Amino acid sequence: MNLAPLEHEAVAEWCAANGLVHRLANHGLEEGLADEGRGAWFNTGRRVERDAPECSVLVVYVGRDPEHVDELARADASETPDARRIAELLRIPSCCAEFYCRERAKAVLEHADDYVFLTTRATPSKGPWPAEANYLAQYFGHSLIHHYPCRWDCLATIERARAALALLAGVDPRWAATFTHRTAGTIVVEDRTAVHFARGAQLRSSMIEFHPSALFSTSTTPLARALRAARRIEWESPTRFHVGGFAPPGGEEGRVVALPFAWTASTDEGGF
Repeated sequence: MNLAPLEHEAVAEWCAANGLVHRLANHGLEEGLADEGRGAWFNTGRRVERDAPECSVLVVYVGRDPEHVDELARADASETPDARRIAELLRIPSCCAEFYCRERAKAVLEHADDYVFLTTRATPSKGPWPAEANYLAQYFGHSLIHHYPCRWDCLATIERARAALALLAGVDPRWAATFTHRTAGTIVVEDRTAVHFARGAQLRSSMIEFHPSALFSTSTTPLARALRAARRIEWESPTRFHVGGFAPPGGEEGRVVALPFAWTASTDEGGF
């Protein structure tokens, strides 16, 4: 868990009140070193001492099993962390852990440590995909997974997301319903520039329509303005679409994608 320093005390008290184990890492993170186009969210940064003045994020490990929490803290603090073991402790599907390890160098070098384009290329179907896998909604406050899926239709990821949703529903059904409604829709990603979310906008007959009030963007770009003005996306595939007079550059290897996500009919927790 990454926290702003002012948030830590409240989280520590909540863990104590709910019988959870809590460990604070010796290191923290300095973020905001480069513009990633994700608003206030950063995937890249550097480790610094927890008490260093440039530390803007604390790293906290939380769980039920003290041995697992301590092992996770040690593994993450290692100079050569075992990503597969960390994934296992965090209940990240093994297929997604393998994908992460295989593609990490390319993701860091080409995409500021994001995997959206790599996941899209690895997914045979063109969408729509289950909203359970829409980790990109995290840039707007809501996501049911905390890992990069190996495919947008990864069954293990969908099961992991539904387990998280069930936990939320056990705390407050309204909270769970909020997550279902705020992860469905169409995400448009401009690599290293901006992420746009037409919340609730679904693909129907090669057209995605939405009201401007449902459109959220991490940055104001020409594409953001085109989306707001057009109120629709003429969609053939993630890399082949038009928004008014805008068409994504670069063909199948382009750096702009439009990704429709919808809740499946089998979801019972208040989804679409």
